[in-house]
Amino acid sequence: RDGMLLSLWWAHPTGICSVTNEHFKQDRNEGMWEKIRNRRRAGCDPLLTAAIVSLLLLMIQVSVVVDAFQSAVSISSTPSPLVGRTNGAWGLPSKTVSHGNHILYASVDKVGMIDASIASSTELGGVVQLSLASSFLVSIQKGHDSHEEWNLARIPDADSKSPRGVGSLAIDALNKGTTGESTANEITLHTRFTDTHIVVTSTGENQEEVDASSTHEELISVLQRVMVQRAAKKILETTDKTLNTQVTVILENKTDISCQLESIVRNDCVNLFEPCLSEGAIENGVEMVDMVDANGASLGVVPRPLVHKFNLLHRGIGILVSENVHIDQNTPDLGSARVYVHRRTDTKRIFPSMYDMFVGGVSTAGEDPKLTAQREVAEELGLKRVVGLSSPLFQCTVCTSYNRCVVSMFTYQYDASAGDTIAWQEDEVAWGEFVPYSIVEEAAALSVDRLRRGQNWPGNSSTILPRKTNLHRSMFDNSDYWKSWDFVPDGLLVWEAWQYWMLEM
Repeated sequence: RDGMLLSLWWAHPTGICSVTNEHFKQDRNEGMWEKIRNRRRAGCDPLLTAAIVSLLLLMIQVSVVVDAFQSAVSISSTPSPLVGRTNGAWGLPSKTVSHGNHILYASVDKVGMIDASIASSTELGGVVQLSLASSFLVSIQKGHDSHEEWNLARIPDADSKSPRGVGSLAIDALNKGTTGESTANEITLHTRFTDTHIVVTSTGENQEEVDASSTHEELISVLQRVMVQRAAKKILETTDKTLNTQVTVILENKTDISCQLESIVRNDCVNLFEPCLSEGAIENGVEMVDMVDANGASLGVVPRPLVHKFNLLHRGIGILVSENVHIDQNTPDLGSARVYVHRRTDTKRIFPSMYDMFVGGVSTAGEDPKLTAQREVAEELGLKRVVGLSSPLFQCTVCTSYNRCVVSMFTYQYDASAGDTIAWQEDEVAWGEFVPYSIVEEAAALSVDRLRRGQNWPGNSSTILPRKTNLHRSMFDNSDYWKSWDFVPDGLLVWEAWQYWMLEM
């Protein structure tokens, strides 16, 4: 590396010392080989010593390279929600190392005492995690064990002349972040901590402290509290402190919060967000949700109302309910397989009276995706057979202007002979029926076309929704009323990912 001097390990009768290039030149002028002979006579062979030390250094370097290689392989072989086919507002995982654009994480863990000032960018490692919040791509960098930095770069606005919708642009931002393409950071949040204090500050693009009246003040306040959770967990991991340890938290607004570590790191730490919530929200009960990175790994927990308010990337599930068979890539005669389609009630806050081919839901903080799937299919359709639910099939990321979710996909095999009976949740479902797969394909394509014509499609308008079957009109009473079904955009994005997954063999 630049600036490093070539060093030889030189043996003396009294010990071993490091000799630099300048000493080497000086010794050469004074008869270096004569000195070597004299030292050999004294029982110390400097050349042998240099060879041994060089071998040890080489072994250390090989060990570091092997460790780095093993880390890269284990990470890159993990299915990532972002791969090559990300033209729309969704991302699809790959099953193999060689396929797709895998997110490689590069972490730098430097051991040292906390610095009195915030570490400079040169002390930070590469981007280790990516996420989405409001109109920003969030890039997380780690420096010393006691320092973390979140950089917020603005996601481009959707252009009516461009085929890329708002969700597609968010996926593009995640993909560019994984390839290391540089983007201007508008806001930077810094965390530094000791075993008794956690300090979070923020600066603007000119490295000036963000004004408290900033239009992004509320978002910054929420993200700072997520960073506090991460710092508190790091304190527990790297020190001998316990959950009962009292710490002082200092946030941007100079507010000091004195609390126990337990009240910060647990999944129900809603009181940490009390200043960010509306009055009385905590008393009425608030569900906590994981804010996640692009791979679905938790960054921290956030009250669900704030997740939706700031469109934070979070975890959820999707379930395709089919009749008498689990639909997958190997299903024979797919066109005649039947999928449950339902219409939302007209009282739903979002997309009333629209259709969906999936049962969906948000995972609560720390909840396993399969448990979320079991809970949601039981709540919405009354289906409770555990064996009817598949294992997770794949993971995709969908983005719209109001929802960003890393979705784990499942199927549920409806079997009336095994006791399955569909019972709608009255405030969720107004109508439902098993529909031939080919009809769902055609109806979904028509619904996407209407959204594109109205410039409301959040994905990429230049892509064509893939088809797996030929249309089986006769299998749905020869009726065409399904042509007018308008599906929820989120469900259509998941359907797009599902169709691409079905075509992968």
